[in-house]
Order: sequence, then C-alpha cells, then structure tokens
Amino acid sequence: MNAKLIAEKAYDYLLEGCNGEKEKLDYYLEYYKYSKASSLKGVFREMLHHATQKQGSPNFIGGIENLEAVLFSFNPKEVVQVYGKWDKVFDAIAESDYVTPSKMDRENNRNTWVQFSKTIMAIARFLDRFDQYEEFEKYVNQFLVKENPDLRIGLPLIISSEIHGYGFALACSFLKEVVSPGFIKPDTHVNYIAVNLGIADQGDSDYRIYSKLVAFSEEANKEPYWIDRAFFLIGRGSFFETKRYPNEDTINCSKTEFVQIINNISK
Repeated sequence: MNAKLIAEKAYDYLLEGCNGEKEKLDYYLEYYKYSKASSLKGVFREMLHHATQKQGSPNFIGGIENLEAVLFSFNPKEVVQVYGKWDKVFDAIAESDYVTPSKMDRENNRNTWVQFSKTIMAIARFLDRFDQYEEFEKYVNQFLVKENPDLRIGLPLIISSEIHGYGFALACSFLKEVVSPGFIKPDTHVNYIAVNLGIADQGDSDYRIYSKLVAFSEEANKEPYWIDRAFFLIGRGSFFETKRYPNEDTINCSKTEFVQIINNISK
C-alpha cells in the first residue's frame, strides 16, 4: 500500500482513538520540537539521562540534575580536562554531597556507578570534539543527506560504538528525541507494525528495519520521527507524560487492529 495512505490512516486512527483531540495528537507527533537540545550542555545532559534508562534507571542513579555540580553544569570539555578518566569521575561523585540511591563500589566492575562513570566520560569525550553547538549540529547534518539515505544509520552506529553503555536502539532514541526528527528508533511497537504491514520483513534486524522505515518516511513525505511516534502511540495505546500533558491518557487503539485495518484496505 502507498506510504502516504498508511500515514494518513495512522493519523485518522489515532485521532479517532483520542476522541478527536487534534491539537494534543499533533503535539505528540511533533514532540521533538519541545524536547530538542539547543546547546552542548543540553546534549550532554540528555545523553546522560537516556543512559540511565538502560544502566540501572533513576532508581539506582537518581535524577541527572544531582550530578550538575560534579559535572560542571554539564560541560563536557571541563569534565574531560579536569577528570580525564572514568575513575576520577567516580571518585568525584563519591566525594560529593550527593547521597547516591545505590551503593558505589569502585572495585566491582559490574557496579552501576562504575558503569555509569565510564558512560559519563565516554559521552564527554565524544562531545569534546565540538567547541560550539553549531559544530555538533553541522556534524549531525552530514548524516541526514536525502540523496544518500544509507548515511543516516551511520550516526547511531558511531554513538553505540564509541559510548560505553549505549546500544543501537538507545542511540536512536537519543538522536530522535534530542537531536533531530530525521532519526527513528526501531522498538517493539514500531517493528511490529513495520513487519506486519510489509514495510520490513520478518527476521529483519533493527538495522534493516531502521533503514526501511527511513525510506518509508521519505515516501510518505513525513519526518522519520513522525512515523516512529505514530506507530509507537498506536502500539502503546496511550500518550506519555509531558509537562504540557502530565497524565498518560489512554488512546483507544491497538497495533493488531491497526494492522488488520490497513491489510483489509489493501486486499
């Protein structure tokens, strides 16, 4: 089926599921406008925040804001210059006034804080190459050339390779939420819809699904983020918490029903 038609049907399905609250739905489908970072410090902070989603979650690490003083208001260059190595970051946190919600054990390589200190230093080193946010933005845009869509997968692969604790999916999540709507995250809900609508094939890796969804979004004349968010909301069946909408209100929809609707139309 035509990609534009699938995108239109996804929108109509979500709109019906949220009782016609168009303004609210549009807000969520373009949420990157409100979550995008605008400084290197903001990028550093958000990369750390995303890292906590994998490495123990805030239940073990606590809010990233608790590390602001230790990390010089999230200045990556200062972190590299002052600490240099992960163990120095670890010691600085241990010696600070912050009472960590989980035990810090420097001798245990599996300890959450050992792992997270390595991530902090890896992120700082990754961002240290840029003097201004505009340089970082220019670097990112090199991967968003429409004439060569294969480049787009390069940045999440670089991040997942260079930054300790970051896998491909986490890198994609960070990029689409904080950096640019030109990226997409192949998660459970998104993958299910992509495979069952024939956008991707059963058994495709996350890398293949990512590339196929980027191509699909181009065909649909939508930002990859829009497609990602539409499929995600359909699969999730509810909105997520934001400052504007603090409640996770239910959306009356399901990914299996949506797939069935689309497949019935295409018969």
